Amino acid sequence: VLIMTAIMVVLVLMKLASVLVPLTFAVFLAFLVEPVLSFIVLAPERVCNLCCWRCRNEHGRMQTSTSHNPSHLVELDARGAGEPASEDGAEGPATPLDEGGARQSRYLTRDSTAWDRALSRLRLAWDVMSILICVAALLAFLATVVLAFYASINACDWKKYGESPKIAELQALLVRWGVLKSTGWEDLIKRYVAEVESVAGVMVNLLGDIGLTMLLFFFSLGAILPGIRQDLPKSRMRSLMQRYLVVKTITSLIIAAAVSLALCLLQVDLVPIFGMITFFMNFIPNIGSFIAILIPAPLVYLTPGKKLDDVFLTVLVPFLVHNTLGCILEPQLMQAGLDLHPLTVVVALTFWGSIWGIAGMILSVPITCGIRLALQEIDDPFARWCFDVLDRPLGRHKASKEPPLSPDSSQSGHSNTD
Repeated sequence: VLIMTAIMVVLVLMKLASVLVPLTFAVFLAFLVEPVLSFIVLAPERVCNLCCWRCRNEHGRMQTSTSHNPSHLVELDARGAGEPASEDGAEGPATPLDEGGARQSRYLTRDSTAWDRALSRLRLAWDVMSILICVAALLAFLATVVLAFYASINACDWKKYGESPKIAELQALLVRWGVLKSTGWEDLIKRYVAEVESVAGVMVNLLGDIGLTMLLFFFSLGAILPGIRQDLPKSRMRSLMQRYLVVKTITSLIIAAAVSLALCLLQVDLVPIFGMITFFMNFIPNIGSFIAILIPAPLVYLTPGKKLDDVFLTVLVPFLVHNTLGCILEPQLMQAGLDLHPLTVVVALTFWGSIWGIAGMILSVPITCGIRLALQEIDDPFARWCFDVLDRPLGRHKASKEPPLSPDSSQSGHSNTD
């Protein structure tokens, strides 16, 4: 039964990949953008509270200055209208002014109700505007990436590569291996025209997936918006997943910036493209950084005037950057329940990559971390066994019969022992 269930789950994941992949990306992007959305949504209320706090302080200062000025109080008493109250404190008979005050209070109640309705509508409009701002910011980021890619390709001098003697050597080597029938690149293009068409089809499907992801991202932000308004506490799994995505993104940006700076100092062409590749490949565990390190090497080798020493430096410097910054930043990321066994990472990378392709490789670690954290919260023997398999795949210790403690229960336990 367990094997049949696993097979059915895999088949469902493969059949619904066109929907599940954009949905997973949209949910993770919503977790990543949630702090920004929270800041934008609550910004008007915080500004109003700050203004009210300043007004109260100013009013308190004015009252303090008035209480210390007795002559001002005497002047106010002289300006008072009506007769003073009787000695026993009884109030005088009701006057038309009292009826007018009651009527005015009813009008104020109606005005306050209308004001509350208008305020709720303004709040709803601002919530929608906040979500649109986040979606527009993400679209602007993607457009910037595409424009930087296009500008980097146009700015590169491709003529020097066509005149490079290493190109002729490479063509002769391909002819010797049987890849080319002649020493022209036209033969290679004609031979692999089907592969070129498949790549074009993948790019078209990618654009469709990006559109679907943006739509699901909009609704995902709308789903987490009530929690922001009501200030609801987050679950441990959601907090850790959000922490992973935020810190992983910041780490990837730092590594991509450092690698781009190093390649720029080494006078390598297409530095923005290699920086973007480094940023996105850093989300793929193990092999992602390896691919990002090796990608600039062929271009440097084919560049006229570059030697093998330059190729070696082009590989060595990014390798040192990846390992140095990775050893400093990654341990801070992989703490508090986010650390996975290396074998678990490899198996997850292979499994999700075989089902969802490159998108599955990028999402393999976040999905596996989420499954691990969810299993940790379930009080069931089979769930604890699955958690132990993910946590220690090579040497699983005997599972404890007691359910895993939540952070609240662990803190209460410490307080009781104290």
